[in-house]
Amino acid sequence: MLSRILQLWGLIILYRWKKWEAIFCLLVIGYFLLISGPVGYAKYRLPFEPILIVLMAIGIKDIYRLLIKKKESSSMEEREQEAAVLQ
Repeated sequence: MLSRILQLWGLIILYRWKKWEAIFCLLVIGYFLLISGPVGYAKYRLPFEPILIVLMAIGIKDIYRLLIKKKESSSMEEREQEAAVLQ
């Protein structure tokens, strides 16, 4: 479940950065889903699994970037408060 959320987040981020690449990824995934039909075996998911892995990596990278940004801003606020106290 977490991997699906990260993949969806990665797709959203990719769409914000590069729309045509995100549309191409969706088209490739849709193509393989249409060819395999309603069957849900893992062997039919295998052709587009690398795309899902890349989308998940994009999602993880963006969440990591947000966490680092939040940590840096909170540490900067602490330094400002300490500087105000020292003055």
